[in-house]
Amino acid sequence: MLYQDSSNLLQAAIDGQGVALTRRSLAMHEIAAGRLVRLFDVDGPNPWQYCFICTPQMLETSRVKAFRDWVFDEVGRFKKLFDRACEAGPVASADLAADTLRAAP
Repeated sequence: MLYQDSSNLLQAAIDGQGVALTRRSLAMHEIAAGRLVRLFDVDGPNPWQYCFICTPQMLETSRVKAFRDWVFDEVGRFKKLFDRACEAGPVASADLAADTLRAAP
């Protein structure tokens, strides 16, 4: 089955209708909540990359430094949460979700 909407795909997997192939960023909350599990420790190639680009002069400004730090902190936080949720398994992941899926202050 091919879904045009990723939320429908994830809901079908949660409902036990099969296996979903999706980006980890889309499935993260469901994995952390224990509603889905990662079947294999395999990542497919990603054709999209994000780069932080600015002039050297702008990188010295406080607002650009603050934004850069925030972006990299969020990426690190997401990676840690995803790794912990995958290692913990579905039962322990629900506790992780309650503690760590809140927005950072």
